[in-house]
Amino acid sequence: MFSPIQQEPGCGKSVFSSAIAHEFGDCKFVFITAADINGKYIGESEKRLKALFSFASSAGRVVIVLGKVLIVFMALFHSIFH
Repeated sequence: MFSPIQQEPGCGKSVFSSAIAHEFGDCKFVFITAADINGKYIGESEKRLKALFSFASSAGRVVIVLGKVLIVFMALFHSIFH
């Protein structure tokens, strides 16, 4: 399930996501930021994302929160198309 939550910083998005993971019981909670994903070298970001989703597929139920990643994609989109 993918559910984007777009609100201002400090409104409790991470706490909300953690509560959802807790309600599922044996569900793991993973919080990833853009700094965790971005790599210095070509292909490094892709390897990190692949490792994250490989872990998620083998770990059973996982809630993955991609925090502040939308900011990176918006900046990239703006630099490419404007």
